[in-house]
Amino acid sequence: MNGLPIVISGPSGCGKTTLSKFILDSSSSMMESVSYTTRPPRMGEEDGVNYHFVSNDQFNDMIRSGGFLEWSEVHGFKYGTGAEWVREKLSNLKDLLFVLDISGGMQLKASIDAITILLVPPSIASLEERLVRRGTDDADVIARRMSSASTEISDGLKLYDYVVRNHRLESALYDILSIIRTEHIRRVDRKLINHYLLESP
Repeated sequence: MNGLPIVISGPSGCGKTTLSKFILDSSSSMMESVSYTTRPPRMGEEDGVNYHFVSNDQFNDMIRSGGFLEWSEVHGFKYGTGAEWVREKLSNLKDLLFVLDISGGMQLKASIDAITILLVPPSIASLEERLVRRGTDDADVIARRMSSASTEISDGLKLYDYVVRNHRLESALYDILSIIRTEHIRRVDRKLINHYLLESP
């Protein structure tokens, strides 16, 4: 594995989707992992681009065959990361960006040593305002998302490698790109450098 797997997690409405687009635009070697889900498509979403939309039976067949690096059920729908596709991209020097919940992020970290970044909002009040403003969920769904937000943040603060506060989009983007660059430097192949600098004639 040569590419870097990067996980971004955080409560719904904290800006994960917007920041992910900017991160992907920052590097030609960066790709977004396309998850499988049993959730129906939202307006404007495309199969194979935003998600692989599958039935519950199809998803369960993939679980049984070991087709996922991680999977979880969130707000009544299942989401999973396809194992074969991910390993192929990473072996071809592609950095992969994953937008997952905390449980999925920790499963992925255990499977392929991913870098985990928790994105948090400036405040709980601003988080609810964002959910209402984006207009994709009804009041009951928003209430469920808000009730789970504190748990997600609490778990991420304990388990994740990095925490980025999305108070200003530009600052949050800079922080995340700095983390990715730092991790590439940290993971340099020291044995290879030793060979070329100290062992080669």
